[in-house]
Amino acid sequence: MDTCSFCQKLRNEVIAMVAGPGDLRICDACIRDATRAIIGETPSLFQSSSASPGSPECCNFYLKKRKKVWKLLTARGLFVCNKCIGLCNDLLAEEDEDWSGAPAAAVLEKLNKQHKISFF
Repeated sequence: MDTCSFCQKLRNEVIAMVAGPGDLRICDACIRDATRAIIGETPSLFQSSSASPGSPECCNFYLKKRKKVWKLLTARGLFVCNKCIGLCNDLLAEEDEDWSGAPAAAVLEKLNKQHKISFF
């Protein structure tokens, strides 16, 4: 069963789950929490990632390095940027009915279109 990579909740414990590359998953609760962190509210799980010299930190969803995004958040050793959280919010908003999760290919396709990136 799928689990959120950030909070470890199972798919049946959340309303929605967005699939990223590989086994990366983020649930609706973590998307809301990360959104609060981006706008400066105190989140329960996500923190702004503090840069350390020579740090290779990059968004686990689309591999942009810290200097290429406005905000990079961290939770449980994983990183997610403001652009990917925005995309996840868009995916959730597009669904009118019971949402069973976006397949990884759909997420990657939207990321590629919006951010002109590719995964290898």
